[in-house]
Amino acid sequence: INAEYMGPDQVVMRRHLERLGMEAEICDNGVIAVERVRHHYFPLIFMDCHMPVMDGYESTGVLRKMESEGCFAGRSRMTIVAVTADTSPNAHQECLQAGMDGYLSKPVCRAELEPFVSRFL
Repeated sequence: INAEYMGPDQVVMRRHLERLGMEAEICDNGVIAVERVRHHYFPLIFMDCHMPVMDGYESTGVLRKMESEGCFAGRSRMTIVAVTADTSPNAHQECLQAGMDGYLSKPVCRAELEPFVSRFL
């Protein structure tokens, strides 16, 4: 799943993921992403940190809480990768503290996605 709110970034991520052999499901905000995951488990999520309605930090917190409550019993822990234009010195650490497993800064290139995607192919 790719939770990304900007249309052009959605197109770029979808193309990259499809070229890497993955099917991409796009969500425009964190609420939509959480609802999709609630109804269909996704092992890999690329999460924009700054989306309207519910940002990536809060969405990740909700998803981690769902995991801890057993909503995905028998499934492996979801890998949630932050995708953000925030290049501040603390951005990476903030993403990890929010429960994300990795960090990619925009613009994202396909080579940066490969290490995450290769674990799921």
